[in-house]
Amino acid sequence: MLKAFAAFGGACGVLLIANKVYFSGGKCYETGRLDGKLAIVTGANGGIGKETTAELVRRGAIVIMACRNLERAEAAKVDIVQRYGEGQPSALTTNVVNSHMFDILVNNAGIMACPYGETKDGFEMQMGTNHLGPFLLTELLLPLIKRAGPGSRIIFVSSRSGLVPLNGEKAAYSRFNSYCRSKLANVMYSSYLAKRLETDGIKTASVHPGVVQTDLFKLPESMKTILRFVTRPFMKTPWEGAQTTLYTILVQNLKSGAYYSDCALSNPSPIVFDEKATECLIAASRKAVGLD
Repeated sequence: MLKAFAAFGGACGVLLIANKVYFSGGKCYETGRLDGKLAIVTGANGGIGKETTAELVRRGAIVIMACRNLERAEAAKVDIVQRYGEGQPSALTTNVVNSHMFDILVNNAGIMACPYGETKDGFEMQMGTNHLGPFLLTELLLPLIKRAGPGSRIIFVSSRSGLVPLNGEKAAYSRFNSYCRSKLANVMYSSYLAKRLETDGIKTASVHPGVVQTDLFKLPESMKTILRFVTRPFMKTPWEGAQTTLYTILVQNLKSGAYYSDCALSNPSPIVFDEKATECLIAASRKAVGLD
């Protein structure tokens, strides 16, 4: 009987290890340094953003942690410095005007599957947070990114996404469809930017981090605790989730405008290649944020 239990336990252990290896996804094995490079990471105080920041700092980059909650950003900064003891992460919110150029922009901040709500500007919450915010930030920082010269990178943390339409109406609101639309917009914008910035030598990419244990879901804490426990064997850690972002920052032969998953090229939604749909998205986005 004991042998049977031991065999059963061993088999379960092997299955758990195999399961974790499978779901942990690809790893970034690039060893390049980023000494002297200036990066901005949005949502850098936790989850994928914090791990991305830590890895950039470890490679010598100076990182501006663009976060809404300054207290949490400072706490994350202290933890990163304690872990690596190097780099110069500065916990800021939006005060980046004193920098004359940026080498790396990581649009990481986002929310997922929240109940219907609107931003202060009146946009559906997920589209406003996940697409329009990064869109405006990127457009405003482009002159400074161009100043850094060829080799600069703009990365969008996206997801496997659904289809348009790209407007959210309260009466027909679906929290998951809205999330998918906002993340599809990231991929479309990245692809558009790659063509626009080709002559400047600036590369872009959108990435699917995988299913990651983060606070992306806007849920009550009790539900988050249950969700973490149930899904832990099937989800990536934040460090694992940051691997593809890191890969697209470091890899030399990055295909600009492409979509990456598990540190490899992947296929986005076909609508990403629809020029008319992309033109409509860009025009609507520019109008929404007041650029036109």
